[in-house]
Amino acid sequence: MTAEGKPEPVGGADHADAVAAARRLQELLDDRAAGDAPVGDVTCAPHVPLNLAAVTMLHAGLRVDPGELRQDVLVAKARPVAAP
Repeated sequence: MTAEGKPEPVGGADHADAVAAARRLQELLDDRAAGDAPVGDVTCAPHVPLNLAAVTMLHAGLRVDPGELRQDVLVAKARPVAAP
């Protein structure tokens, strides 16, 4: 994570990364609570994605709906925090 996405310095770099990720996750959860579908920051469109999480589940011997293999995974990027 680059410095522009981190909130004010806290503890160490790992702590700052975790705080920034938690803030972005909260934004996505707020969208969902408001009835909006969370929108990721990265998409494969117009190409067809390969969901590596679903592939890993298949490799582990778990049952997976074949549609999951070509479904986008929600990817969120931490956003810059406005200076106070």
